[in-house]
Amino acid sequence: MGVPAAMAGAWIGWRSAEPLPTEAQTREIASELLPGAQVAKVVRDSSLFYYEHEGSPDANAVAMLLVGDDDYRAGSTVVELASPLPSAVETGERLSAAGWEVLSSDRDSLVGAKDGLLLYVLPASSVESRPGPRLEIVRAEPVLASVLAAVGLLVGGALGALLAWWGRRQVQAATPVARSLVWVGSVSGSVMVLPTAVAVLIQLVGAGLLASPGDPPYPVWDFYMFWGVRAATHLGWAMLGATLMVVLATSFRPSTSDRRKHRPVAQSNAA
Repeated sequence: MGVPAAMAGAWIGWRSAEPLPTEAQTREIASELLPGAQVAKVVRDSSLFYYEHEGSPDANAVAMLLVGDDDYRAGSTVVELASPLPSAVETGERLSAAGWEVLSSDRDSLVGAKDGLLLYVLPASSVESRPGPRLEIVRAEPVLASVLAAVGLLVGGALGALLAWWGRRQVQAATPVARSLVWVGSVSGSVMVLPTAVAVLIQLVGAGLLASPGDPPYPVWDFYMFWGVRAATHLGWAMLGATLMVVLATSFRPSTSDRRKHRPVAQSNAA
């Protein structure tokens, strides 16, 4: 229960993220940071996160929901430039002058932060999706997302531990078949959910201890969205849910010892 609770908490927390700048605001940012630069086009996707092929004619929304897909990314506003970038030192000075905090820089690229947004200044690349230089603005992870994710993990984990303890007590008086079903379902479901659980823990710890300034924001549920991982996680949750149903059914049935206690009484009454 801790894993879905952590993802739900992070999802709620991400709703407090700052909105992306509009196309007009983005053009103003570009002209302020890179005066005289020629803007080829501005592409804006206001989604918090989305699949790259989501909404395309070939995309299957049901398959994405159940199985997942590749290329899960953050919403962004991208300025594609038709002119080369100035030196990183010059661009960094303009970033600072405009109120952006320069988080990282190298010979060709920079990352700045301001008002809950991250700005990436990226040179042209051999990658087909970035043939020319660009500015890319994304939302920084809000503090509330990490806080609610951690709270969800702790509270959900505690409830899950209590539920597992209660289930073990109930199964002790169950039939051998019911005990076997519970054991197989709980072990199989836990194994299928384990990769997502580990990824959520790594993401939570990494966001606070291992992340470098300017790293792109990845939500705690990022790994869960990949093709195949999402399907395995859903199947694991379904198996754990079915196991819980077996435990509940067992808890409402009288135990073997109770049936033995009542059997002599029934026989004596019949006599």
